[in-house]
Amino acid sequence: MGSVAQSKTLSQNLRSPVVGVPHFKSIRKQYRHANYTLMKGIKEFLDFPIMNAKKIQITTTVEDYQLTELKVSDNFLQGFKNLLENNENNPLNMGHIRDGHEIDNENSEFGVGMKAAALNIGDRFYIYTRVANKYYLITMDFQKMAAETDPTKSFQPEFTEISRMQYAEHHPYTHGSTLRVCKILPTICPATSQEGITEEIRAMVADYYSEYIVDDSLQVSVNGDRICSAVSYFDNPKCRPFNRRTKFYIMVGQGETQEYIIECINMAGNRRTYKKYDSKERKFRAIKTDEYETYKRTHDTQYSFDQDEKAAILLTSTFAYFALAGIEDLGEKLPNDRTEIIKNKRKYAEIYLKKHNNGSHNYTIHRINFNSKTIGKILGITFNKDFHLNDGANDLVNAVRCIIDEHRSEYTADTTTAKFKNLKAYAMEKQVIEQPAPVEESESESESESESESESESESAHEEVKETIIDETINNEVEKAYTEERQPDVNPVVVYRENTTAQTITVTEGLKLIESWFRSNQHRDEFIDLLNKLIIDYTDKIGRTQTNIFIKHLNLIGKYNTIVELIHLKYGSSPGPVEMLGGSTIYTKHAECFNQ
Repeated sequence: MGSVAQSKTLSQNLRSPVVGVPHFKSIRKQYRHANYTLMKGIKEFLDFPIMNAKKIQITTTVEDYQLTELKVSDNFLQGFKNLLENNENNPLNMGHIRDGHEIDNENSEFGVGMKAAALNIGDRFYIYTRVANKYYLITMDFQKMAAETDPTKSFQPEFTEISRMQYAEHHPYTHGSTLRVCKILPTICPATSQEGITEEIRAMVADYYSEYIVDDSLQVSVNGDRICSAVSYFDNPKCRPFNRRTKFYIMVGQGETQEYIIECINMAGNRRTYKKYDSKERKFRAIKTDEYETYKRTHDTQYSFDQDEKAAILLTSTFAYFALAGIEDLGEKLPNDRTEIIKNKRKYAEIYLKKHNNGSHNYTIHRINFNSKTIGKILGITFNKDFHLNDGANDLVNAVRCIIDEHRSEYTADTTTAKFKNLKAYAMEKQVIEQPAPVEESESESESESESESESESESAHEEVKETIIDETINNEVEKAYTEERQPDVNPVVVYRENTTAQTITVTEGLKLIESWFRSNQHRDEFIDLLNKLIIDYTDKIGRTQTNIFIKHLNLIGKYNTIVELIHLKYGSSPGPVEMLGGSTIYTKHAECFNQ
């Protein structure tokens, strides 16, 4: 009893510490370490007006290659809604809450985006707005706010009522708002020019808000230049026939148990199959059409895309190889197996779900499209609108990744595989690429080919081969076989010649050089060119055009084995010190590549 009484006495005498509220300075530090970029900040400024205004102007000022000011103006009729409300109902409150944050057809979700973006872009933030026929200037001097000693006052912006003329000096429309950031942080934007930053912003808006600016209902400009919608790979006429689609339904039956059911639509659009997700096995299992129809009758669909589309998520993949063929210096144009995440028509992120050791999926791209904010939270959206879709995060993430893997398996840019040849045939069928014109060869041309063909004629044939070869990329299986066949760490054989002034080498010497080069796994492009020329030289009984046809279908190993067999066929298994056809070319190229 004594200890209990003593405890009560201590409790009565103890003064509870005042935990209090955070200071603006700590919030500023937190948000400035949230992976914001200038483009991400501009998107935060655009998210509200892009859905509510009819005109938006983005303006930048660049001095001495440094961004010094950023302005985003809109003509939204109501200006800054709720500007005169108190506490969390005010849009400038760092914990602002409003009904729209829970509505799926609004991009605003967490209530901090605009303020966090301004904090990351500069040290001074101005808002010019018209609300209920009055004009206001709101000033947020972030350095001054961080120096305020009172934590509550540190969050307080300065509100000033201004005249219509003062409003018009900074705002291009009769109503709406202008967001203006000054004292730009040097870490948010590298050295640039007005032309350079204009193009960067134009490309970002055209890509991320493409579906909003497809017509004249919304006009967005940057530094006076109108921004037009970008054409995605999925809408490109040379990619669209390769679109592979999956509709993802979240169905709930009795007991509130969720089932993930998908409807898979093939590239041609003429076949549909259905699958159900097994969360224990982390994969989809096929179900019959009747079973799918039963699920539709007995279960409710959740988080539907819209009133007409009951699926919660729409997943699409496509293949851009034939759309990009012939374009040099593709750089960032290559899809590189990235996944675009689209929520409510706005692109949120581009992520890469799988690492690759070769380029077979450089032309593959995926898209995850949904409207529900609940789906976004489950998939891992952050307050600054990043996505990660980490493997194993939850069942929905695992199921989505599983679908992307299945889509990816239908494409390859590895031209040596049967799968690519089928894709190419499909491209011809859909008139994405033209059918090759048939080539006829006269008998006289064929008969003119002989063993005595001159070195200059061989060079001409070699150039024709180079033009007809479509791609020499070696796929994983061929690469593995090639690596296993060659000896580890084999250096190229140095062939010492007794007569260094001779114009050619013997067959024995030539075979040794070819074999050593093959096993060295070095200077592959030069080696392939050499093999192409040699095969032309040694297939002197058929026409040049026919030779070109079968050469382009041979990979490196096939070319190596072909030329070795052709040489043995011409000279026998023990040729002795016989001068070799093409020997001088072999010797010269080998010496050039290996510096002998």
